[in-house]
Amino acid sequence: MINSGSDAVLQNALHGQKLSPDEIRHLLGLREGKAVSRLFRTARQIRGRHFGNKVFLYGFLYFSTFCR
Repeated sequence: MINSGSDAVLQNALHGQKLSPDEIRHLLGLREGKAVSRLFRTARQIRGRHFGNKVFLYGFLYFSTFCR
């Protein structure tokens, strides 16, 4: 069964509230399959709200290391 405390923390995250270190530790400690699925679903919703389905890559490309 999903812990109602987990549900409350996930709802807070969905509403944009900053999570405390203890709340984050609680979420990272989830082991039950349904609870982890709910965590991932919530994370996808938050990510989608901020970034959509885009992938952002950043890198620096060296053309030469020769300096005069």
